[in-house]
Amino acid sequence: MKSAGADVKDWKYYVGLAAADLIKGGPMEIVAFTDDKTIHALGGADLKTLWKATATGLSTAGPIVAAHLDQDGDHDIAAVQRDFG
Repeated sequence: MKSAGADVKDWKYYVGLAAADLIKGGPMEIVAFTDDKTIHALGGADLKTLWKATATGLSTAGPIVAAHLDQDGDHDIAAVQRDFG
């Protein structure tokens, strides 16, 4: 079992979580959407932070989905606000 990095342990709440193939080949990555509207991408092999970004256009954090949204062969991330729909 892998242990999460310090930045993961500092998350207050996550509201969305998905496995994704963000980097073609190798293990799947993990993507989390935290209550502060930050999307975190973690390496599947070591749980180290690959990148993080703030979803500035949303009023709240909600579900997150990994999907092939373009033709580059890896997953893209769709994040929506909690009251979407």
